[in-house]
Amino acid sequence: MQLPPEILHHTVRQLDPISLIALSQTSRAWRALINPIHHDFVQRLLALELQPEHGGIVPRFTEREGSFSFTPPWTINGWKAINYACCGCMKLRTHMMFDNHAILRRPYRKPPPGSVEAGKAALTDWEPVEPSARWRLVQKRAAQEEQERRRWVKMARRSYKPPAVPAHPFERQPPTHDDAYYQEVERLFTGTSRQKRRCIECRRLRGDWSRGSLSLRGSEEFPVVVSRQFPFPSLWERHFPGLLEPLPADKYPRRWRGYGESAKYTLYAACCPSCNTWQESSAFRQWILHRRGFPDPQQPVRPLLCNRCHLDTYQDSALLAQELTNGAMMTVDLQRRHALSCLIFGWPFIEQDFLGVKGPLSKYQAVRDEILGGLPLAELREAKVVLKLEELPDYRRRLQRYREFISKEVDEKTRAEIMQSWFKLWVEDYELIEGMYRWLNEQTAKLAADPYLVLNYVLEKGPYRI
Repeated sequence: MQLPPEILHHTVRQLDPISLIALSQTSRAWRALINPIHHDFVQRLLALELQPEHGGIVPRFTEREGSFSFTPPWTINGWKAINYACCGCMKLRTHMMFDNHAILRRPYRKPPPGSVEAGKAALTDWEPVEPSARWRLVQKRAAQEEQERRRWVKMARRSYKPPAVPAHPFERQPPTHDDAYYQEVERLFTGTSRQKRRCIECRRLRGDWSRGSLSLRGSEEFPVVVSRQFPFPSLWERHFPGLLEPLPADKYPRRWRGYGESAKYTLYAACCPSCNTWQESSAFRQWILHRRGFPDPQQPVRPLLCNRCHLDTYQDSALLAQELTNGAMMTVDLQRRHALSCLIFGWPFIEQDFLGVKGPLSKYQAVRDEILGGLPLAELREAKVVLKLEELPDYRRRLQRYREFISKEVDEKTRAEIMQSWFKLWVEDYELIEGMYRWLNEQTAKLAADPYLVLNYVLEKGPYRI
């Protein structure tokens, strides 16, 4: 390098953090000139997480008057390619290797384009001084930025004018701040503490489980982290994704579709004490975490091991296969029983409409016997009936007769009084509910027929590894 030092220094100052480290690794001369410190490597890593090819997209957050939303929403596919920087191990890691606070709190989020922190990825803060002096400059600049943020907060509070009080007590309250205020908050405060972000493995090695936290469960020997909430159509798809061929969306009853879209299951990440790898909690054969939370095995009788370590330790594939099959059948059976309850839901209402003097269909007793005659009505009322597959055609024939009776033999006013709410939905979607019940019985039979189906699925696909 025959150029004057001033020109070289000016050239280096125009680089971004990624190019700065790349240039320092091209030759010994550039390495000696730049002499990067730990801060430069951190800035490079934080810049890499903002690039789509390395860190994926930057989620956009919206906060208004206590409401909190972000895009893309929590889905497996939407967040699959999003990585975050861990400034402990200095790696870009999948978002599942971080707890919720590390990626959702404003100081730890990825800064959006146009923000102050995103601007730092475009130009390095390198200066041609000694490492100790350079570190003092970094600290001084950070203190100045913090002072600027505090000054802005004071100015915002000073210029704040509360909205007018509504004239009526039930009238909607006007927004406290306008959109420009929230946009400025995002620009100034998002991503200011990303250098403090640590993945769950670094936190485990640091000993965070000995201090306790709301997001940290389990123990130091078996650490567990509360992870994301993802929507799943059913419990078995949450624990065994891809094990069974899913039912097409148009085959789901409408009541079921709404439940599947709104049901969210909390995922838990746990570290296997044998292989020290982080996996989703289903790898430890824990099936009911969405209701009871994860256990806290301080001194378990038999330590929880992931599926592969369990197989290597006990050398009993039949034992593991049986445990996995029982778990899969239990989760499918929960959905099957729910389908059964939906299938018999409307029969007690039909009986009630025919009973008594005030029943809307009390004068049609001959039709009642044709529709309800021979049915176990007491068991149907108490939901204690277990319908066999060979009984389903008889129930479908009775419902078809009820539909013909309601549509052709009952006046419009009575029909409108009866066909309401969930009962109307049950009558219209009965075939879909029956199809769901049949399909779930088929899946149960499929699992029972092959004892090693679930074990082979777990070992071949590895669905729980993070």
